Amino acid sequence: MKTFLQLKEELNSVDGNENPNESVKLDEVATPAMKKAGNELNAYAKKSGGIDKADFMKAADMLTSGKAGTPFIKFVNGQDTEVFEKIITVMSKHMGRQTVEKMFKVKVRIMNLLGRS
Repeated sequence: MKTFLQLKEELNSVDGNENPNESVKLDEVATPAMKKAGNELNAYAKKSGGIDKADFMKAADMLTSGKAGTPFIKFVNGQDTEVFEKIITVMSKHMGRQTVEKMFKVKVRIMNLLGRS
């Protein structure tokens, strides 16, 4: 009878993974909507960024490179109100309100998307 470790080694050799502790790194890919949102944030940062320019640029870079996972969410959640709201509004415009609401656990008002407060 085979032991658990022997079975595990056989399964790993079938999968082609020599080291079971080795993690597989997947490339993160930016969707066209993420790229559009990143480009808009980048343009806004250059035009009207002010003292928050670096924050807008970092968010834009993360979006256009496809790194919109947990680190991006934590970065955005840690921003001042103006930066946070602008990023959420731009992302809602390009990626969809429901997607952004689920991602950041916020409620996006339709008026914000129309450019009204």
